[in-house]
Amino acid sequence: MKISPSVTIPVCIEQGCVYLYRLDTTNKDGTKYSGDRFFVVLNVNPKTDTILILTTITKQIQNQKKFIKNIGESPDTLVQITPSDFSPLSQDSIINCNNTHEESLSDLITKVKNGGKVFSEKIPNNIINALTSGVLKSKQVPRDHKKLII
Repeated sequence: MKISPSVTIPVCIEQGCVYLYRLDTTNKDGTKYSGDRFFVVLNVNPKTDTILILTTITKQIQNQKKFIKNIGESPDTLVQITPSDFSPLSQDSIINCNNTHEESLSDLITKVKNGGKVFSEKIPNNIINALTSGVLKSKQVPRDHKKLII
């Protein structure tokens, strides 16, 4: 029996949960991006927070290293993640803690319903701790986002 995301997500969401859905955005350099991305929940209390703070996983390791160097951020704001950390990954990847996304719970549910995916496997605690540390060190992340992840 398949249970609707409108039931499973509000009940099961927690820090470290991962969702896959389409992201259509304009990057900080003005280029457009459209594609499916893994989103990691950073909130400590996502069941009760009014907004979710998410970050994404990318395979573009060298591009992200170049980006944080160009903007003068700490290398600690990048967190490596491998398929042994999260098995749905097809290759070694990275999470740029300088890029957080706001999402409401209802928008997350809609995106999952419209072709997204919920993963039962969560990001391990050591990676979550590194992500939290990276977000807190970032000069790019708004203070109100930081408050929701600690």
